[in-house]
Amino acid sequence: MSYPPFLSIEGCAEICDIECPDGRAPALISGGSPLPAMDWDQVVADLIRWEGNVPHMYLDTVGNVTVGVGHLIADVTAAQQLGFVNRSSGVKATPAEIRDDFESTVQQPPGRLPQYYEKFTKLDLPADERIAILRSQIQQCDQGLARSFAGYDGYPINPRRALIDMCFNLGLTTLLAQFKRLRHACEAGDWNTAAVESWRLGISGERNEWTKQLFLMP
Repeated sequence: MSYPPFLSIEGCAEICDIECPDGRAPALISGGSPLPAMDWDQVVADLIRWEGNVPHMYLDTVGNVTVGVGHLIADVTAAQQLGFVNRSSGVKATPAEIRDDFESTVQQPPGRLPQYYEKFTKLDLPADERIAILRSQIQQCDQGLARSFAGYDGYPINPRRALIDMCFNLGLTTLLAQFKRLRHACEAGDWNTAAVESWRLGISGERNEWTKQLFLMP
């Protein structure tokens, strides 16, 4: 899910549920020596911008039940492990209520805008839990990339942000299988080639261009 390239600060905060660094698209951090530490709040903002942050269950483009920042809910049991609350009362949802929301959502047509599905649901996942799930997924991506890309921990910040975005969007297995030339370029520190090889199918040209620019500004 994409958003316009520029938003007001208020609009950014509404999407992110966190304080964004400014009202524009995620900032490109200039490289330097020594390299700065990764700004994990910036990575959170990156992914929220491109994936959205939806409190209720919805269907993605292929019909997967999803919540928060692109978090796939595999089945009713997985949904019942999450801390959904009643949208009206704020009371913690029962397993039966969560099942009802899941079953109501899965019966709808896939691929609509997330807001479309709100009327078929009664529950929301609180903002702090959505962000906690996202941070856990970011950590998993970062650790997987460190295992899979030689020298990853020493890469400049912006290429690491780009790789985390790609890993989150595609999954590590797909990233490694379909972007071998990208991995070789990263391991060689050839960021120009990495930028060219980072182009993905199935996402917006805006997001692809943003990722490319991260590689070009290490």
